[in-house]
Amino acid sequence: MSGAQVKVGDRVSFLVGTRTVVARVVRDLGEIGVGGRQLVVVEVSGDEAAGVEAREFDMPAEELEVIEPSAA
Repeated sequence: MSGAQVKVGDRVSFLVGTRTVVARVVRDLGEIGVGGRQLVVVEVSGDEAAGVEAREFDMPAEELEVIEPSAA
């Protein structure tokens, strides 16, 4: 991440092992992480046909790459 804060609505990617995961930022928790790091809640889409539900979890913004900024 380049140091710019991510915003609610941004489409982001991050690595889980060797796999790239795409998610959307759904909530900004603010600079409450260790050393004042920005934490956000991201949502990874599910696959209804496969019975996989969407998941939400907290992520440090610095570990996210913005791939599509929010329209707002």
